[in-house]
Amino acid sequence: MSSKVIAEVISGSRGIFGNQLLTRNASLSVSGSIGALDDPAERGISVFGGDLVTSGTIFSENGLRVDGPEVVFFNEHTPGTDTNWFVSGSVGGKGSTNTATFGGDVFISGAIYHENPLPIHTVNTGYGDIVTIGNSSVTAGKLYYYKDTGWTEVDAADVADGASQLLGIALGTNSHHGMIVRGFAQLNITGLSSGDEGKPVYVDKTGGGGTGKITVTPPAAAGDFVRLLGWLTDDGDGGSDASIYFSPSNDWIEL
Repeated sequence: MSSKVIAEVISGSRGIFGNQLLTRNASLSVSGSIGALDDPAERGISVFGGDLVTSGTIFSENGLRVDGPEVVFFNEHTPGTDTNWFVSGSVGGKGSTNTATFGGDVFISGAIYHENPLPIHTVNTGYGDIVTIGNSSVTAGKLYYYKDTGWTEVDAADVADGASQLLGIALGTNSHHGMIVRGFAQLNITGLSSGDEGKPVYVDKTGGGGTGKITVTPPAAAGDFVRLLGWLTDDGDGGSDASIYFSPSNDWIEL
C-alpha cells in the first residue's frame, strides 16, 4: 500500500502497512497493538496529532515520553476530577531538574526511601519537608525559628526565642525559597571531629559558633537552653561541612 488512504473506517485482520499518512480524521479501531514493524531497522514512531482516548491501559516497555509542558490525568466524564496514576518504578524529572511535582495529595501504601546524595552537592543544600511560609530575608544554611514577625536566627543563649518554636534551615536568601523543617541537609557545623557520625547536634549560641548555627557541642552555661536538632550522618572527615538528619525535638531544657 503506497498511496494515501481515505476512509471512515480502516480495518485489517493481518495489519495495515503503508509508508504515507492516513489523512482522514476518522476513527481507527485496533484490537491489538499500534507500532512499527518488528525489524529494528524499520521501527518508527506512532504519532497522534489529536487526543488519544483509551478505555483500557497504556503499556510502555521502554518508558513514556511527553515533550509538552505537563501530563494531566483527569476524568473526562467528571471535569475537574483526577484519576489514579499507578507507578511501579520511579517518578522524577529529566536532566538536572530531578523534581516530581504533585498538586494534590500523595497516598503511599509502602515505604518512602531516602538515599543520601548530599555529599555530591554543595554546602547549604538539603531536602525533606520544606515550607515556604513568610517573606523573611535569611542566609542559606543558617538555623531560624518562626514567630509572628517572620524567621529569626536562633540563639541558645536566649530561652525566650527559639526554645519551643518551629525551627527551619534556610535554603536561600528569602524564606520563600524554602525552609527545611525536617529532612537532610549539608551545612557548616561547629565543633566537628573525624568519627562524629551518629552524634547528636544542637542549637549553637553567641560565644560559640554564633547565632543561627548548629553544633555537636551542647550549650553548657547557666541560662542557656539545650534543644536536640538531629544527628550527623556524615562528619565531612572532620572538616566544617557535614550532613545531618534534621529532626528538631519538641522538648528543650533550660540550664
